[in-house]
Amino acid sequence: MPAIGNSPSASPAIAPAAPAVSGALHLHRDNPSTLLEAVFGDVGRQRMAGLPFLNPRLRVEAVDFADWQGHWLGVLITPWAMNLLLLPASEQGWPRLTQGAIRRVAFAAGNYDFVASVDARLGELHTCSLFSPVLEFADQDSARQTARAARIALTTLDDLAAVDTHAAGEISAPLSRRDFLRRAWR
Repeated sequence: MPAIGNSPSASPAIAPAAPAVSGALHLHRDNPSTLLEAVFGDVGRQRMAGLPFLNPRLRVEAVDFADWQGHWLGVLITPWAMNLLLLPASEQGWPRLTQGAIRRVAFAAGNYDFVASVDARLGELHTCSLFSPVLEFADQDSARQTARAARIALTTLDDLAAVDTHAAGEISAPLSRRDFLRRAWR
């Protein structure tokens, strides 16, 4: 299996970006999974059909899209690629970039470069290639498991830090082993 594309970069600098996109920003207030599957399903049927690098065992699927720093982060599986996607949920913290501009994003797992693109139905989105093509996947389930593992690995340290901070605030006094066992069996 090839290495995951766009491995973490040591430099936190953001590559020079083209001028910002003009016009209103299309915000995704609700989970964009259904819309992503519809748009990329259409792309598959209209522009990708019959190409030799397609994996016929895969279909378009949006995997584990959830809030990440106020925006939508998840993995999109298609018969031609598997990509991390970022879509805006609010204007705050969303850099307006032109088609093809590079945005370096810092995750717990490292820094990753995302390419900005604009779609008529989705608006602005930023993508980071994980696999392209995706011929090594035997079936949809193995692709989905890989997508989930990548998504979890990307942000796990962020999530653990939040849990640790929250948990530490709830402990009012040290718990003895005896008290722990008494509470566990009640």
